[in-house]
Amino acid sequence: MQTGMAQRSLDQTPLSREACLQSINFEFLREARPELAMFAGFAEHYAHSDPTGALSKLRSFAEQVVDGIYVTYRLPKP
Repeated sequence: MQTGMAQRSLDQTPLSREACLQSINFEFLREARPELAMFAGFAEHYAHSDPTGALSKLRSFAEQVVDGIYVTYRLPKP
């Protein structure tokens, strides 16, 4: 699940060829959570050539996972 704001921004952003990078380890997420598969694909692809960029994508991945937990369990935002 996603917040409406995150969903709108993803829906309105045109996907470039790079945004569709397939993840070696997280492709199973693509059907239910395509944004997670996208962030994981970027992180895996750039892990060696751009470690800082990969860490940035992993942070986005983690933020989306946490946001999904809050939405799924209807937890109050801190």
